[in-house]
Amino acid sequence: MLKIAYFGSDLFSINVLLRLLPSYHANITVVTREAKLSGRGMKSYKEPALVHFAQQTQLPLLRADSRHQFDALAGKFDLCIAVSYGKLIPGSFLETLRFPGLNVHPSLLPSFSGPAPIQRALLSHQPYTGVSIQTLDKKHFDRGNILLQEKYPIARDETLFSLIDRLGTKGGQLLKHVLDNKLYDSSVQPYITPTEPFSHAAKIQPQEKLINWHSYTTEHLIRRENTLGPLYTKIAAVSRTGEHGSKRVYLPNLRPAMRLPDLTQPGQFALHDDKLVVATADGAVECAGAKVAGFPEEKPAKFLSSMKKRAGTVSSQFL
Repeated sequence: MLKIAYFGSDLFSINVLLRLLPSYHANITVVTREAKLSGRGMKSYKEPALVHFAQQTQLPLLRADSRHQFDALAGKFDLCIAVSYGKLIPGSFLETLRFPGLNVHPSLLPSFSGPAPIQRALLSHQPYTGVSIQTLDKKHFDRGNILLQEKYPIARDETLFSLIDRLGTKGGQLLKHVLDNKLYDSSVQPYITPTEPFSHAAKIQPQEKLINWHSYTTEHLIRRENTLGPLYTKIAAVSRTGEHGSKRVYLPNLRPAMRLPDLTQPGQFALHDDKLVVATADGAVECAGAKVAGFPEEKPAKFLSSMKKRAGTVSSQFL
């Protein structure tokens, strides 16, 4: 029986693994990283999502973060599959396997190589992306030989979670095909030559959630929120000592809106039908609430009436 170590962590790796069950349930041992401190004050531990899935499906579960933990896995598996593991699998472990390690990557490699391929494809408004099954390189991420690839169109209303779900399903189907037909054995099928150009999908940074009203169109803003989650903007503020600065304002659940006549500049906002309407580079968006950093979310009317108290000044223009 083929013994498989399945390295993963997140929702994408769960969606891929789902397509291997129940066919390969007896073959698979799930390997995840250790729980990490998270949350405000970094006081609580957060487990990778795959841990709970492994427990629910009664799959064996191991941890591998340190060199010692990887050494303990040596000689126990024939094949390793890494899907959004977030850590380079050591070459010393790969050398103990009967077959080259495999990786499921949510892009058409070498396009969008790197840690955030789904987010970068969405943020750059690509018409399509895809899934690649590649071998694991011993020294670098996303430098393996490609076994299979399949293109997937990106819908205009696509979100991060919808694309994770669909690419995970497609990746799982391709991976099952590889396992069913023993394509992980390089003597069975030759590797393919990719046709997409190289691009790097850099890790998402917190500041990318800051809205640039003069640059972002309404469509870009909606896609950005659907990819990164709630976005924020800034408003001019004056401290009690008279120092000028800014306050962060979160605008959840943005929706396209009609631009009001009084909103002549991107970033200008006004109250309309109990919604906060903000001008964008080409139109407007609206939301039913706003949250100044350090305060609870408020209805737009309350946000406007409490602005003097929250920011020390009154404005109708986001920075």
